[in-house]
Amino acid sequence: KSDRIFCVVPSSDGDIIRAGSRCSGNEGFDFALPVEREHKVARVAPELGKSLRLCVGFRKGKDKAFVGVDQQCETLQSISVDFKVPSLLDIAASTPSSSASSTSETAPLFTIVEEQVLCFGFLCPHVLSGLK
Repeated sequence: KSDRIFCVVPSSDGDIIRAGSRCSGNEGFDFALPVEREHKVARVAPELGKSLRLCVGFRKGKDKAFVGVDQQCETLQSISVDFKVPSLLDIAASTPSSSASSTSETAPLFTIVEEQVLCFGFLCPHVLSGLK
């Protein structure tokens, strides 16, 4: 299975997450999530392998999109995006190894960003410009 592609589109009401098939190429940025994987450690420490479900849809009687997490997704209508975020184990397993025998060709599920400018947002404007 291949990665699932998503994009983030700026709007007057805030950013909107869209599935790759609904992306036009003019988005703020895009990202990929790998399909779910099973880790041997998850059998010993299942809490580390837990993935949260994230979805975007509409609450009954509302016309503004809502981002739901886990159980909130069950109450939404017209869900346009629905995926599980990587677990702690997924993120840790994606960390590149320093061993010479490591031949992983996939990028880690995280990016380390050193902030040069004071910013308290999730993604600061100068970071977004570097993602394009």
